Amino acid sequence: MSIALTTHKAAAAAVGVAMVFSFAFVTPAQAQTVEELTAQINSLLATIASLQAQLAGMTGGATTGGTYNFTLNHKMGDQGGEVMDIQKFLNANGFPVASSGAGSPGNETSYFGSRTKAAVMAWQNANAAQVLAPVGLSAGTGYWGPSSRAYANSMGGGTTGGTTVPTGTGLVVAAAAQPANSLAPYNATLVPFTKFTVTNNSGTAQTVNSVTVERAGLAANTNFTGVVLLDESGQQLGIARVLNSNNQANVGEAVTIQPGQTRTFTVAANMEAAATVSAGQIAAFSVIAINTSATVSGSLPITGASHTVNATLAIGTATVARGPLDPGADKTKEVGTTGYTFSSLKVTAGSAEQIRVRSIRWNQSGSAASSDLSNVVVVVDGTEYPTTVSADGKYYTAVFGSGIVIAKGNTKEISIKGNIVGGSSRTVTFDIWEETDIYITGETYGYGIKADDGDTTTGSETEGTYNDEITPAYPAYDVTISAGTVNAFSKSNKVAAGNVAEQVNDTNLGAFELSLTGEGITVTTVKFAIDTTEASGSAVDADDVTLLTLVDQNGTVLAGPVDGSATNYTPTSGTASEGSVSFSAVDFPAGVTTIYVKGKLGSDFDSSDTITIRANPADWTGAKGVTTGNTVSLPSGEVSANVQTVQAASLTVTTLLSPPAQNVVKGATDHIWFKGNLDAANSGEDVRVTALGVKDTTSSGAVPADIDSFEIWANLSGGSTNDSVRGDIYETLIASGDNFSTTTVGGDETLSITLDTVLTIARNTAVEIAGIGDLAGGATGTAGTDTHTLDIDSVTATGANTGSSISITPSGSGQAQTLQTSGTLTISVDSSSPSAALLLDDGTEQTVGVFRLAANNVEDLDVDSIKITDDGDETQGSDDVVSSYVFYNGATKLGQVANSNGTAEIFLNDGTLTVPRNGNVLITVKAVMNDVDGTSVVNGDAVEVTIAAAGDVDTTGKASGVAVDSTGTAYDAATHTVYEAYPTVAFDNSGISTTLVGNANHLLAKIKLTNVGNKDVTFQSGDSNLFSIQVTVVGDDTDTGNEVITLKDYDGTTLDTATINSASGTSQLDFNMSSVGAAVGATIPAGQSRTWTIVGDTTDLEDNGDTIQIWLDDVAADVTFGIDGSGAYTEGDFILKGDVYGPAHVNPS
Repeated sequence: MSIALTTHKAAAAAVGVAMVFSFAFVTPAQAQTVEELTAQINSLLATIASLQAQLAGMTGGATTGGTYNFTLNHKMGDQGGEVMDIQKFLNANGFPVASSGAGSPGNETSYFGSRTKAAVMAWQNANAAQVLAPVGLSAGTGYWGPSSRAYANSMGGGTTGGTTVPTGTGLVVAAAAQPANSLAPYNATLVPFTKFTVTNNSGTAQTVNSVTVERAGLAANTNFTGVVLLDESGQQLGIARVLNSNNQANVGEAVTIQPGQTRTFTVAANMEAAATVSAGQIAAFSVIAINTSATVSGSLPITGASHTVNATLAIGTATVARGPLDPGADKTKEVGTTGYTFSSLKVTAGSAEQIRVRSIRWNQSGSAASSDLSNVVVVVDGTEYPTTVSADGKYYTAVFGSGIVIAKGNTKEISIKGNIVGGSSRTVTFDIWEETDIYITGETYGYGIKADDGDTTTGSETEGTYNDEITPAYPAYDVTISAGTVNAFSKSNKVAAGNVAEQVNDTNLGAFELSLTGEGITVTTVKFAIDTTEASGSAVDADDVTLLTLVDQNGTVLAGPVDGSATNYTPTSGTASEGSVSFSAVDFPAGVTTIYVKGKLGSDFDSSDTITIRANPADWTGAKGVTTGNTVSLPSGEVSANVQTVQAASLTVTTLLSPPAQNVVKGATDHIWFKGNLDAANSGEDVRVTALGVKDTTSSGAVPADIDSFEIWANLSGGSTNDSVRGDIYETLIASGDNFSTTTVGGDETLSITLDTVLTIARNTAVEIAGIGDLAGGATGTAGTDTHTLDIDSVTATGANTGSSISITPSGSGQAQTLQTSGTLTISVDSSSPSAALLLDDGTEQTVGVFRLAANNVEDLDVDSIKITDDGDETQGSDDVVSSYVFYNGATKLGQVANSNGTAEIFLNDGTLTVPRNGNVLITVKAVMNDVDGTSVVNGDAVEVTIAAAGDVDTTGKASGVAVDSTGTAYDAATHTVYEAYPTVAFDNSGISTTLVGNANHLLAKIKLTNVGNKDVTFQSGDSNLFSIQVTVVGDDTDTGNEVITLKDYDGTTLDTATINSASGTSQLDFNMSSVGAAVGATIPAGQSRTWTIVGDTTDLEDNGDTIQIWLDDVAADVTFGIDGSGAYTEGDFILKGDVYGPAHVNPS
């Protein structure tokens, strides 16, 4: 290490310091308080720091006139760094720090105080567009940050030059902006004292091994548990060091600084407990040496902030313990293990303040190298944070961005996980070395907080137990890395027992599954037994099996091709076989591999011969881990694949019973005449079909030539989705355009069809086909009598690999298709059509009828038009109640038609609405009413829609093209009544007590009447309006007196009264509102509700079980209402439909 200092600069520093001390101690001889001494010391230290900063600024080459190169951020309270240059820049550019004295032009200082901040703010505001706007600010802050520095540098500075980094062959050390003087509370960690920079001015990378620091100030070393070095991101470099008897310590670890790079470091300290620190003492730390092999220039020592030791400020706490995700025991894991959680801790915030976890540093103390691990991340709340690895490969650090805040009393779990990619027989152990490796700060005071175990007991090192009094603070459980493991070798049913053919390459002869954990393996020799049986014919042996390969589930060839050996082979603990096959140097990856054994059977194999592949991995040789190279043990035990039976190519052909016997209309297109099944379930190989014969058997009056454009379609997708162009499952055309030609009436014909596309049917599968064609519009034959019956008569097919012909005798018969001229349409009122109801003249669409249109089983019907008629009774004798009718099919609106003298007819484009063959559609008719005007339309007018006459619904047969119209008459929907307004009625049971007590005014019921219209609903005696209720009593009152029942308005006004006898029975009470006058009554305003109450005298219902209940009977006259004070409309049968019951009141005594 070398410190190169210019002599006159050192002398200047010495003179400056001497002057400071001489001035400081020329004071009157009198007693001074501790506070006064502390203040003087702080002032002296600040002045020394300022002088040192000035000296640092003087070192190096000459300034460049007119420019600055600001590189440091500064804020109020900073000392040193580039503060003096900031003041010079401001003074030179019209924003003076002060008009005279410290900070004024020519008297700039290295202290960033309130006047400097004010000048910075003024300059920022004056250059807001360049400085503030880019960072989203509108007013200056006084913080000298990146945006301010960038614009100042672009301006070219003021009249004085800024300092430049000297060039040379080594490192330059300089003071940085120092932390402000403050407190150093007990138990605080990483308290920052001194900041400095190291710049590499050489052309090669340089390494700083450590930094020597010395405690300064009037303080004892016992205040500190250790001193550390931090990098510019706040991360600790190396471990904490204890001060020696010379008040010194070497801190940090080897750090490489690249050419031209400047690194900023901070000397920080960890504080002792309250019982140990000496409160009131003032400490500082000086950097006195940079330990490196490079030449060092600059000004040392560098001393930073002076902090006062404090034993009373209770900063936050963080308690650490083993987390739930921690393995909890030593484990063994194979190479190839992924996402394994090595270690986990939970951190709990104390009650003093919220805490922020900023980073964590794990010490991998096991023998595994960093190259043995990959994708090592730290996980918090499911978020993965990447780690950086120290130069020695032992420390894994994760920084949590702006930090993870933990509220008082809450807990967060922090775990570390990764992949094991190597290192067999080595160990992985992710410890926490010391308490400050978890970097935690308090949210209130901002000090570092140590990760504590919650007690002061030293204890001993125990795996899985956090103990901050020792190192490692958390000794984690070990993971021992093992080589790959073979978990299982078993038969795979991916090749099921089945049929195979001879002379076919790559025939599946059997399959196995091999399960490996950790790493793949390579095997020198992999051997399989080949066992054959002879049903007849030539003798067969393993040498009749050639071109054998091993193929995985992805189609990758693992080994081969090789030929079988006829030498008898008996697998260990297995069954003797007629031969074997061996493969060399086979690699199997980690995971589960399906091993297909494929080969070619020679011509010596005959029908019904069998072949079985067997293996015992214990007979395989030279198995080693691909990654580790370690020998791998293979499982022992013979495993047999499924037996394969040699069969010739075969195909079973069947004409199906679907489609069933049914009608076909003359002129039909794309009619399915037959369906067939082609099944290669018992074939030894795939089957190729090139042609087939289709026979049409006709009745005595039909002609085969009437079927034309006959095609064969196949369901090659094998699914049940109707994905063809016609809407059925037969999506692939394999033969097109053939026509039957026989014109003999009652004759039969077999049509020979050569497939346009050869149909290949894989062995052990089947394909369904259909014969589809048109029927001539003028087809010969009597409708309803004559038929065509089609089925498969012959099939031409060969083995797909061998080319051998297949003898096929089709089975099954087609179903008769009966000729028809056209379909039939049937009309009815659907059960979903609404019953009679009350309608409003409110301009909305209101359903008045639902009609069902049904077709028989001959053809689809295309609906051309629908006509409806209004048969309702209108008081004024006109058909003007309805303004327009709207037609729907389900939710689909077909159209809207204006009412024309009581009728409306909608016309539909072709294809808009189809009644399916043997199905139906529903037509919903909605009406939009005209306003009730009292002239053309009056309250009480009726609407009854009907399909009145034959031909009111017109359709066209989609197959026949023939007009198919409705033939019935008078399909009448329900009759509905139109009003401007009407009430709905419901009991409101809120606030009702059903316990019956003797009371002259017992609340029996509340009835809510809601006006759904746009005019007032009125009840008044002058209009003969009426609201009737039923009163049912269960009691044994024998006196002759009557009890009064009262109906009241919502505001308590009595509307009417009536009387009942308390003996058992039901009485009807008619309220005509006479208690309020003939023309007053009760009004329910348009769109509003009113609640009426019914009270009664229940004093005679004093016995146990006596009961009284109010209910409403659905009799028309029981609700007779007026509209806007006029009329008497009796609609109780609609309004009270089904009867409406109020609560039953029971005497419990």
